[in-house]
Amino acid sequence: MVAKMAKTSVKTSRREFLNLGVASLAATFLTPFGSTPPVDDPFPLRTSAYSLGRVTRSNFYFQDASFKSKKLRGYNTNTIMKIFDQKKGDMDFWENPLWFQAENGWVNAAFITPVRNETNEPVTDMPAGGFLAEVTVPMTWAFSGDAGETMKQIYALFYGMTWWVDYHNVDKQGTHWYRIYDDLEETNYWAPAQHFRRVFAEELAPTSMTILDKRIEISLASQTLTAFENGKAVFTSAVSTGAKEGDTKPGEYVIERKRPSRHMAPMEGNGYDLPGVPWVSFISWTGVSIHGTYWHNNFGHPMSHGCINLPTPAAKWVYLWSMPVVPAEKQSIKEDGTRVVIT
Repeated sequence: MVAKMAKTSVKTSRREFLNLGVASLAATFLTPFGSTPPVDDPFPLRTSAYSLGRVTRSNFYFQDASFKSKKLRGYNTNTIMKIFDQKKGDMDFWENPLWFQAENGWVNAAFITPVRNETNEPVTDMPAGGFLAEVTVPMTWAFSGDAGETMKQIYALFYGMTWWVDYHNVDKQGTHWYRIYDDLEETNYWAPAQHFRRVFAEELAPTSMTILDKRIEISLASQTLTAFENGKAVFTSAVSTGAKEGDTKPGEYVIERKRPSRHMAPMEGNGYDLPGVPWVSFISWTGVSIHGTYWHNNFGHPMSHGCINLPTPAAKWVYLWSMPVVPAEKQSIKEDGTRVVIT
């Protein structure tokens, strides 16, 4: 069960778009999610990392962190809310025990993705071949057409998405645009450069390279992923595997391909449409992979069409820790690597 991101033909003035409320959201961001999450808690509290949340499915505020408490006003998809606190509470309705305190009450974290709102200086000196970039605002848009000329909204882009950038342009109004590459449709779109952060090579350096004995274990029963070095657990995260029985099949696999960004959609063309999926580690030629997730936060509960959904920072950790290694200048690599066991 994933959110479909449909195309739209809604037209918006470029100047109006860049001045939308998302750019005026005020938030103070502290230490980001660390590179080594705790191994003893698959549901860590992360209030120090994020001050905002994006609603991925409409629901209600509650008086306390419980579905049994008084139901207050509702909120809609893609609302951006300030997060003041987190705690673990009632999870009768969903499997996610995390709750966020917002201005109008408490909300279960299942469909509130933690986000930031950060703008960036555009990279005007484009390296040969381009570079990987992350979306750093809660929501922005990709456009078709010519940057600075007639443009049409195509895809909503969300915080944590990754895209390959290969060109920079400045329109007559002085607005900077990046050309981003859609690897599924094999076409290019334009997006506001200030909403993307370049991911530098140093950040993509592999970790624990001297450790040869690595494996990943995924438990369908507990909906967790655990990484081991020399038999010792060094990382754990709640995950979301296939929503239907058999979607994620038990067995032994290896990470056989990696992409830092992937547009995911079923071959038959219906069911879901997820561009810019970040930090993808494929374990099967059928497309089953371990990857980041921006369309829900209900980890610990089966949600996917067969893949292993992780919080995006956790997926990035796995991507950098596991083999094979994707060079920073490449968009993909195909090579057998770290063993993955699904039980």
